[in-house]
Amino acid sequence: MGLNVLHQRGWIDINKPLWWDLDYSPDPRELVDINEFMERIVRFGRHKYFFAEPPLFVDFNLYKSERVPVTLIDCEIEGEKIPLFATARPYNQMELTYRAELWPEENMRKALEDSDHANEKYAQIKKKYKPRFAEAAGNQHEEYSLWMEYIKELSEIKGYVFLEWHFFPHVRGVFKERVGNHFFWYPVLSTDFQRAIKNSLGRLAYIFNVWVYDVNWYTKVGADNVPQLSTPFQELKNKRLINATKTVNYPTSDLMEVAYDEFIKRLDGKVHLVSVYPVRHPELEETIPLVLSTRTHPNSRRRGATALGVMGNYSHRENYRIWRLRNETFCRDISQTLLDELDCDFDVVCFNQGRYKLVNFAD
Repeated sequence: MGLNVLHQRGWIDINKPLWWDLDYSPDPRELVDINEFMERIVRFGRHKYFFAEPPLFVDFNLYKSERVPVTLIDCEIEGEKIPLFATARPYNQMELTYRAELWPEENMRKALEDSDHANEKYAQIKKKYKPRFAEAAGNQHEEYSLWMEYIKELSEIKGYVFLEWHFFPHVRGVFKERVGNHFFWYPVLSTDFQRAIKNSLGRLAYIFNVWVYDVNWYTKVGADNVPQLSTPFQELKNKRLINATKTVNYPTSDLMEVAYDEFIKRLDGKVHLVSVYPVRHPELEETIPLVLSTRTHPNSRRRGATALGVMGNYSHRENYRIWRLRNETFCRDISQTLLDELDCDFDVVCFNQGRYKLVNFAD
């Protein structure tokens, strides 16, 4: 069963991969073998999970490490091997330090608002554990023993445990390929595919959840995505690398929307293309989602591999919103990076002082 079959069934969209970067500095990641991944799992027993509605009993299997893991799992569906992209948010020193606050007061109050006794007990638990977490800092064995104790005691308040889903080991999608430090993968889009994966995981099904994505791809990859403290847009704006006052609209309804590798394969064809590719830069922490196309604007007679700028939020299939690049040196760096990673010569659109210019690494 190839990727095209999965696409035809609506289980993935081969034109819209997502990516992770191993060298993403705000959230260090590492590639680990599945056996090593399993050795780092700490099991805390079965508890009632607060964030599910209605509440579920789930097995609390947490990942013990300092870095976010990327692991690949081979599963077999209908006689064909499919590589899966899996991970878990580590419960490490940073998270334990955060948990030393034992959840924001307003969140716990809302969860326990119908029980004065529970609120009183929570206050006692917070007072008891906060200094103990501080004392255990740096001693991994004590930290995890303390966390196990905390989970059990906190769950007794109303039978709930508070922990976001991404801390549990989970499959995010189908692994596509690695390009440099980029790991590309296709999100699971169907509950039918979710069930097929769970059935194929065997003993690992006990550990791994399988996520089904209902997130808008355009919103997910946009540089000014959602209310985060740090976004590619903010970093590019602060370094004056983009024209940050407004985006430009780039009509795409008559373009073929493809993944980056298909973009390269189809460059010599007659149909105009549009794609998105992530670029890392040594002076930036965030990854830049670049819009790639074979033309610079709807009336352009020029055809060639071109990076138009940075993908913006509120883009959709008929129209991409693009943040224009304004620094020529930065544009040359991007051209060089695209050549190194995709083996293709790209011109990069630079817009400064009201004028457009095509910039190439060879300039």
